[in-house]
Amino acid sequence: MQLKRLAIQLQALGLSEKQSRVYVANVFLGSAPAQRIAEQAEINRPTAYDILDELEKLGLISRTIEGSKTIFIPTGATALTDMVQRQAQEVEQRRKNLVALLPELSAIEHAATAEAVDPTVRFVRGK
Repeated sequence: MQLKRLAIQLQALGLSEKQSRVYVANVFLGSAPAQRIAEQAEINRPTAYDILDELEKLGLISRTIEGSKTIFIPTGATALTDMVQRQAQEVEQRRKNLVALLPELSAIEHAATAEAVDPTVRFVRGK
């Protein structure tokens, strides 16, 4: 039950349901192959590989080769802090982009509103 609660809390940090389940399974198991992680997370192995790739890109896991097996290793709780800091930086950059864009959008809206208020007169020949 603790694993399920942790997975839900990780979703609040921005991970998808499957990402959080796979991450919690990997943390619970420690270093493990994808098959064991998939079984623990209760998802199929091909999906687990996709999710593990996503988690690796987020910096939450790393991989190593032992013999002929790929082993996935959770990078530690500080990686979650790093992930949230990156998200905050991305949101701040979006906010700056919006602030820069607002004057132009406001000008376009103002021009469109002014045109909508002005009456349009058309002359038509015939009945």
